[in-house]
Amino acid sequence: MLPDGRCDIILRFKVVGAHPIGAIDVAISGPSTTYHMVPFKPDVGFVGVRLRPGMARIVLGVEPSSIANRVLRGEAAIAAVPALAALCKMARTTDDLMDRLTNFVADRQAGTGNRAVSTRSLALLDALHVSCGRLSVADLATMHSVDQRTVRRTITSSTGLGPKEFSMILQFHRAVRLLRNAGLDPASAAAEAGYADQAHMTRVFRKLGGFTPADMPYVTLGNLPLSMSDLFKTHRFETLNYLL
Repeated sequence: MLPDGRCDIILRFKVVGAHPIGAIDVAISGPSTTYHMVPFKPDVGFVGVRLRPGMARIVLGVEPSSIANRVLRGEAAIAAVPALAALCKMARTTDDLMDRLTNFVADRQAGTGNRAVSTRSLALLDALHVSCGRLSVADLATMHSVDQRTVRRTITSSTGLGPKEFSMILQFHRAVRLLRNAGLDPASAAAEAGYADQAHMTRVFRKLGGFTPADMPYVTLGNLPLSMSDLFKTHRFETLNYLL
């Protein structure tokens, strides 16, 4: 799993033919600054939701920075967010589990009075996305007429990561797309993505992805659109469904 600045709620369960699904284990994956290897085993299924930056505090009731680079599983996840226990009840199908998860997110948001991500957060995140992480804190502060401390505090509160860390992730995703989708060679992708040189990009790839640009496997990237403002109007989370 590649870092993308989001938090996940994941339900893991044993698949036994067409029988009802039981023994469901819940996990919370916080925003990360490196990749995670997730083993897949036969007859094990996963369903989950990916919360956009800014939504973890609203849906989970925790500061994303408190779970950064952490995965809370089972009792640890429920201890942090007791309401997650309701997600682990027996279900008939994976579709039922997905409905349960999406309803959980909607109900938790409604329980906070539909509190939205602040306009300032949206504006700063939007600017970072549009620039693919190439704007500095000073640039963001000037653009939005706030001080640099406010920029750092707002981005960290929304994503759980500092501006430099979050920008590094956005720049990395941009470079991966340039290599995979645009067909650029590593030197050209490094220049286009804003790295100092190809060696700099390679170091970041090893840290965030566990691979180099030269031996990049096929990876699936989350859909990180450039317009965060439009995104929050309609899509606050994505659903995942893995059944092996």
